[in-house]
Amino acid sequence: MQILMGLIGMVALLAIAVLLSNNRNAINLRTVLGAWIIQVGIGALILY
Repeated sequence: MQILMGLIGMVALLAIAVLLSNNRNAINLRTVLGAWIIQVGIGALILY
């Protein structure tokens, strides 16, 4: 349950950043998703 809450928190922070962005078209979704996948991967390595 804690892992799920952590993932929800990361998604919520990303959503807030997108909502508060002045230029949403400048956000490169591929870069953001790549960084998110790396972050989840490192977290999984640390936890398991």
